[in-house]
Amino acid sequence: MTSLLKCTRFAAIALAITALGGAATAQNIQIGFGNFGHGKFNIGASLQFGNRGVVREVREREFRRREIYIPAHYEIVSRQIWIEGCFRDVWVEPVYDFRRDACGNLIRVVARAGYWTRVQDAGHYETVRENVWVDGRFECR
Repeated sequence: MTSLLKCTRFAAIALAITALGGAATAQNIQIGFGNFGHGKFNIGASLQFGNRGVVREVREREFRRREIYIPAHYEIVSRQIWIEGCFRDVWVEPVYDFRRDACGNLIRVVARAGYWTRVQDAGHYETVRENVWVDGRFECR
């Protein structure tokens, strides 16, 4: 369990004591958090119930932030790219209609000629994995 988690747990316990102690007519309740820089801070709680005295607990922890150097390296990165749909030629059938000639006979005639048209199919996303060069850097841990 890390020190930060322990201090956070202590703060939660102090708040719970404060909430439960309200029924006992607490006259003085103090909860404090202090930060002294460079990763050092403290958490304290002070409760006073009538003449019972003061219950006080202060925890001080020091957290050291370490900067470590991560050398330059390749990383595999996944990203999604859009792939356009393919173009293809499609034949559109001619449209026929029936008309009457001068003698009243029905004749089949072309109302619209057939033609070629170019259509594009639907595009889609693909996940691509690439090797990417990452420069060396310092990280805080």
